[in-house]
Amino acid sequence: MNRYITTGIIVLMAALLQACVQPTRDVSVTFEVDVRNQTGVQQVSVRGGLAPLSWQENAPLSDADGDSIYTGTFTFNIPYDSVPVKFVINENQFELDGKPNRMAPLQENEPALFRVVFDQE
Repeated sequence: MNRYITTGIIVLMAALLQACVQPTRDVSVTFEVDVRNQTGVQQVSVRGGLAPLSWQENAPLSDADGDSIYTGTFTFNIPYDSVPVKFVINENQFELDGKPNRMAPLQENEPALFRVVFDQE
């Protein structure tokens, strides 16, 4: 009798877990950070709460045309609608110090563009 109850509980738990799992999708986001209001900028990076970004390491952005607007595109494989991020100048100057993270929207089936001015909400 106990074996049937245990088997039933396992089957029920497996069904519940499967129902709770959201499907993932690949979503690309291009980050565009305007740092024209900053001085001494050598590098701009992004950090975030979902892979391929990390809160521990900077993911560099680039400024190919030298206009002080840094860009970078990252692809996320997630079921969420947004990704938490903060931008960093010169490896250690975080924006919006003491304020909540930015939430970059993720749009299904199309690349998203997330434009910000560094340290402005």
